[in-house]
Amino acid sequence: MTSWAEQLRTSRQTTAPRERTIVRIGSLNTPAGLRREQMRVYKAARRAIGPEPSPEQATKLAYMLSCLYRTMEYAMLQTALQNAEARIDKLERRAVQKTASEGTNGLHDARPTREAEITRTECGS
Repeated sequence: MTSWAEQLRTSRQTTAPRERTIVRIGSLNTPAGLRREQMRVYKAARRAIGPEPSPEQATKLAYMLSCLYRTMEYAMLQTALQNAEARIDKLERRAVQKTASEGTNGLHDARPTREAEITRTECGS
């Protein structure tokens, strides 16, 4: 009699190789796309490892989670930055409209203000 392991080994040798499956990978050029892909990879690894990971496997899973956390944190910071930039643009448009409605008659001081000089030197202009 042959053992179960031998039967399994011989059945694998006689069966035809599986066709390759197509793996769809989403957009990796945005933080949200990276986060989705990292979540998929983590979930697949977690399912493959099972309920009781070894210490080595647990370390790898923890590292994957820390990478996922950093990606999520970056995405939140990027969103906050975009919101702040949009708010600044909106306030600048209001200021321009306000000065235009006050009617300065085209008379402006040719010298830049101290704040403009500081900003220019900080930006390297």
